[in-house]
Amino acid sequence: MQLETSVAGMEKINYCEVVISTDQEKEDILNILNELEEEFPGLVSDDVKANAGELVAKYQ
Repeated sequence: MQLETSVAGMEKINYCEVVISTDQEKEDILNILNELEEEFPGLVSDDVKANAGELVAKYQ
């Protein structure tokens, strides 16, 4: 996907969205993110992993 922005020097940003769903434990989301990171290094940002961890902790 591509996002166009008015920020100087960052007119276009390429990114990929991944939807993660599970009917198991909430921690599975973190496991899936770790598996994605192993398979595709650099795909999952540290911010995404931190946000996912906060959400899992919040809704336990």
